[in-house]
Amino acid sequence: MIPTYKHFIREVIEDGRRGFVNQVKTLLIPGKYRQVSFVDVPYENLDVPPYARINTIMHAPTELTVHKDGKFQINFEGVNRWGWHSYNATPVSITSGIWVMMSQTLIPNDRVNDGALYASSFDLPYGSWLNPDDIRTAHSYAWHFLVSAWSPLWRALSRNYFARGYLEEVSERRECQYVQLASRRRL
Repeated sequence: MIPTYKHFIREVIEDGRRGFVNQVKTLLIPGKYRQVSFVDVPYENLDVPPYARINTIMHAPTELTVHKDGKFQINFEGVNRWGWHSYNATPVSITSGIWVMMSQTLIPNDRVNDGALYASSFDLPYGSWLNPDDIRTAHSYAWHFLVSAWSPLWRALSRNYFARGYLEEVSERRECQYVQLASRRRL
C-alpha cells in the first residue's frame, strides 16, 4: 500500500511540474525582467525602543528570469537587510505568498503542489528582510511589505501577458493603461 501511495504522489507532483512548465512556456516570454518596489517604514514617532525609532524605506529589487525550458527563477538580490520592525519575513512566507499569487494568475487551473516548486528557484539573500539571520527579528506584520514586494512580479507577469496577447490577464494598473492606449490605437 505505501509503495502505491508513494508512486501516486510522485506522479501527481510530476504532473504539477509539467503543468507549471507548460504554463510558463505558453504565457511567458523567455528573458530577464527587472523591476523594483519600495515601502516606507515610518517609525521615528512611534512608541518603540529607541534603536528602532527611525524612518526608513524597504527596498525590493526583483529579477524574474524565464528560461526557454520553462524554468522560472526569482532573484531578490539587493534587498534591504532585516530591520527593527515587524515587517520582516521568512523564506517560507515569501515563497508561500508567491505561490498563492501564482495560483491566481499563472497557474489558476493546474494542481498547485511541489511540482511547480521543482520547476522554480528563488534567491532570497541571507540576512535580508525576507531571510533574516537573527532570531530576534519580528514577523508579525510581514504582509506590509510582502504585498509590495510582489508588485514587481505582477508587473513582470503583466508585461508577458500583454506581449503574448492575453490582455484580460494584465493586472497592474500601469499595464492596464498600456492596454487602454493600445486598444484606443486599434480603433
